[in-house]
Amino acid sequence: MIECWVGTFNVAAGLQPNKKQLKHWLNQQGIDILGLQEVDEWTKRNPYSMVKHLEEIYSNRYFSKAIVFEEGEYGNAILTRFPILSQDTVSFKEYGLEKRVYQKVLLEIMGKQIALYNIHLSFESPVIRQSQISDLLDELTKETAAYKIILGDFNIDQ
Repeated sequence: MIECWVGTFNVAAGLQPNKKQLKHWLNQQGIDILGLQEVDEWTKRNPYSMVKHLEEIYSNRYFSKAIVFEEGEYGNAILTRFPILSQDTVSFKEYGLEKRVYQKVLLEIMGKQIALYNIHLSFESPVIRQSQISDLLDELTKETAAYKIILGDFNIDQ
């Protein structure tokens, strides 16, 4: 049996989260695999690497840029205590005001392959989100890993 804690969190980079509080909170949670959305990497509003800031907790990190923003990058990140065997970033075919991407990483835990997807769906309309979900479902039908985990901000609270 595979046992690990999995979590997802939209860090709301636009609100300039307190990086020390975020790191402390994440460390307390004991999460082994974490998907983050709205991650800033070296932007004017957050002039540091959010992903590198968490390296003491997560030795394996993968950031995917969705857009160039304020002279830096903005996107999603997967952080894990397990080695990443492969990684990929895929752009959704349709999106609203901001380009959106999803991440896919392959992990091996206790001899089992796990495909991990981290998404951030567009907020503008259910029609766009449905298209993005279709893109993801198409990808999942091709997935050969024994286990699949989807993390993300689905923006379905409107």
